[in-house]
Amino acid sequence: MGALPKPDVPPGAQRDLVDALHDLHHRAGWPSLRTLAREAGCSHTTVSAVFSSPRLPSWGTLELLVEAMHGETHHFHDLWLAAGTPAEAQPPITARIVGRRDELATVVDHLVTGSGLLVVAGEAGIGKTRLVTTAVALTPRDNFVAAGSALPLSSEVPLLPVTDALRAVHESDDGRWLEKALSQTAPYVAGSLSLLVPELAQWEAPEPGDEWARRRLFAAVGTALRHLSAERGLALLIEDLHWADTATLDLLEHLVNRDPAVPIVGTWRLDDPNVERPNAEWFNRIRRIPAVTTLTLTPLNHDETRDQFTLLTGQVPGTAFVDSIHQRTQGHPLFTEQLSAYGDSDRPLPSLLVDLLDARLGDLAGPAWSAARALGVADRPLNGPLLTEVTGLTDADLGTGLHDLDARRLLTPSSGHEAALRHPLLAEAVRRRLVPGESDDVHRRLATALGELENAEAAEVAVHWRAAGDTRKELAWLVRAAEQAARRMAFVQEAEHWLRVLEIMPDHDPEASITRPAALIAAAEANERSGAEDAALTLLEEGLSRGDAATAHERFDLMARSAAYIWGQRGPAEALDMLDRAVGQLEQDPPPGVVARTLPLRANLLAAAGRFDETVQHLDLAIDLGRRLDDRDLMADALSCKVWHVGVAGDLESSLECVAETRRLRAGSWPPGREVGLAMMHTDVLLIHARPATEVEAAGSRALALIREHDLHHTQGMMVRSNVAQALLEAGEVRRAAALVSHAGEGLQYSTWPVDLLAAQVQLLEGRPEKSLVTLERRRQRDALADFSFAVPAAEAWIWLGDPGRAWERLRPTLEELGTGQAGRFAARPFVVAARAVADLVDGGSGRSGAATWLATLRTLRSHAAVDPLGPGRVPGIRPAATATWQAELGRVDGSATVPLWVAAAAEWDRLVRPHDAAYCRWRAAQVALASGQATAAAKLLRRAARDAREHVPLLEAIRDTQR
Repeated sequence: MGALPKPDVPPGAQRDLVDALHDLHHRAGWPSLRTLAREAGCSHTTVSAVFSSPRLPSWGTLELLVEAMHGETHHFHDLWLAAGTPAEAQPPITARIVGRRDELATVVDHLVTGSGLLVVAGEAGIGKTRLVTTAVALTPRDNFVAAGSALPLSSEVPLLPVTDALRAVHESDDGRWLEKALSQTAPYVAGSLSLLVPELAQWEAPEPGDEWARRRLFAAVGTALRHLSAERGLALLIEDLHWADTATLDLLEHLVNRDPAVPIVGTWRLDDPNVERPNAEWFNRIRRIPAVTTLTLTPLNHDETRDQFTLLTGQVPGTAFVDSIHQRTQGHPLFTEQLSAYGDSDRPLPSLLVDLLDARLGDLAGPAWSAARALGVADRPLNGPLLTEVTGLTDADLGTGLHDLDARRLLTPSSGHEAALRHPLLAEAVRRRLVPGESDDVHRRLATALGELENAEAAEVAVHWRAAGDTRKELAWLVRAAEQAARRMAFVQEAEHWLRVLEIMPDHDPEASITRPAALIAAAEANERSGAEDAALTLLEEGLSRGDAATAHERFDLMARSAAYIWGQRGPAEALDMLDRAVGQLEQDPPPGVVARTLPLRANLLAAAGRFDETVQHLDLAIDLGRRLDDRDLMADALSCKVWHVGVAGDLESSLECVAETRRLRAGSWPPGREVGLAMMHTDVLLIHARPATEVEAAGSRALALIREHDLHHTQGMMVRSNVAQALLEAGEVRRAAALVSHAGEGLQYSTWPVDLLAAQVQLLEGRPEKSLVTLERRRQRDALADFSFAVPAAEAWIWLGDPGRAWERLRPTLEELGTGQAGRFAARPFVVAARAVADLVDGGSGRSGAATWLATLRTLRSHAAVDPLGPGRVPGIRPAATATWQAELGRVDGSATVPLWVAAAAEWDRLVRPHDAAYCRWRAAQVALASGQATAAAKLLRRAARDAREHVPLLEAIRDTQR
């Protein structure tokens, strides 16, 4: 059966119900009247009347039919209630939308029963806000929609939309709902939320310098939403995400990636050239997440344009007029709306929306223009007192002006005590009309008025002072804005504010609230907390080159902080030189506390330079000074460092004693950041000593839980993840290792290099050596500290790609650099892989004639290393197995390899529970056995190798090729 006849009812709520019912009939496959009657348990005549009669059907019958067609009964119940409500009693918003029936149903359904993020997208003025606000009005009363909106200034004000949404929840019942939800959560949740909701000030907020605070805040929002939704239906609506600050976007991405407990709806303006690049990249990235759906709005059709004009004017336009309007507007709702208010004058209708909006404002004057100018420059809603102060109008004149704007349909429908222009495009039109200099006074008045508010957004006030040309006042508010962003853990915005401070502050200003060196350090720390450690170093070095520091202590602070960044990005020698020069800035006898602050960093730098005896001496001195100064943090830092250094020296027992002592020292007061730092040292030592993967996992489990909870992205957190993943990888558990580094490749911040390294190894073992090389090579020349580690998997990838020559080229410079320093003690693996590359080269081309030259090259490189990586020693723990494999690989080069030689190497790897390394050795033993006619022994070796090579795709394929 096809479509059923529609009743002739005027535009309005009943028309919406009729259209929705017929659309549902279409989607259900046009079932016949008798089929529907049988399913609903009524006569086919009754069914026909419901579809075709202009009378409103009973809800009972309608409900049965909707259920029979598998429709959403709650949505139709809302439409039925609206259709039965007198027009004057209907909410204005539900009566002033046409078309969009499917889109409206989608948004309502998502707000009530959906999950993840629904992004309503469309060009400016297409009706995104009208659609979502209508959907909110149609949600059941027991389903609360917490709404927030990004403003053009939101990129300066961190987490403003989220703050508005949470405060809406708090204000819905004077905080009872929120208080009850928070009472069921860990204390940090309420403390973190107090950063956004001042009404929660009774809970202690985290310190801005806490590197965990941002992730803890994100986790707190998700936890609070989960507990709130357990008490009552809840959804989030965040409008104008294209204007949102990066912290808001990061938070939404965090929630969506973790299956938020509440549905989220957002709106996004398409084809806007003014959208910031990070926002555009976020929009492209977020749409690839399975939990995100995009609903793109298209223009209204001819009939919908007619219905919109009828609703706006109360008159049904003629066909010719509708043709003219629709041709001019192309179905753009905002254009139609403004044309409907254009008047009956004989002036020609504008052909473009921008011309129309300019014309709509062209004859504004007096109080109406003053109010429109204030709202356009503010680009946000303003209440009566603020408008009075900004415009300078009396209450009476302001009221007259606002009534005039409302009559012209230039204001949004009533939204409480605030007034706002109907659309951002109108605000743009207002600003286009301003003559040079006219906006300065408005910005100045806005900055003054907004700055006097109790919860003033400092960044917004600073923007207005900047537009007014008053950089001194802008500077004062920028410092507050940076501090406010830090409290909200919006470190990207904090860094941007500090950069602007540095840009506009005078070189010497005794009245300034902050010195340039202090601002430099604050900017560097904000960049570090946001993961941009390279930018932090650049800032400090530029400051030092300018001579910004006025005192020796200020230069000391700049240089000491620079040394920490230099170590990771350029190596320990340059960092140690910078630290020495920093201390040289001070007097000959600097305060003990200042010296103590440098000792853990100096110890690490000395160790990296190979001066291990001095390393432990410095750490012991730091521990002693910390005890004398009663500085438990200094003692804990020094002990954590000592965990690593004595462990690397070969004393595992003393290293583990340091772990225990550190935990005793901080029992009951151990901050999450220090837990991760200790876990980084602990797991690294266990890896160096080749301890079982289960032991490494146990050492990192507490830190991993914190990292997952707070989605931590700083270097120490990445190191813990990569250490545990490395242990799993070596134990043959590739899939579990991959889960720990699954986000690798999202950026090239310095902090992500450890998981990038592990991700490349996972890609290789999964049988994707080309992808592995891409991941590794994108890091070349960027991370000097990591290049040594990156060379080995890169060489292995080239070997599995059948190009051992490229593998040798990649490894040889690394091996040649081992003549100085202590890095050679950790180079067992590089030497084994280099020997394998050489053996493959001999097998594949140069033959035995070149074997002697290759052997001499390998042995020379080994002899030139400052510390023999394959000689006697307690660390690394793989020395015996690596040495046995090295000897077997050299046997491949000179033709002396035997089955027992390879089997002995496999047994050493078995002892360490390294199945992939053992499988490789047995595969090579099987090849020797086959070449010497030992088919039975070869088959046995290959079966064991295949079993151990599970999850190592290239090796398993090579073993199976040999079995054939």
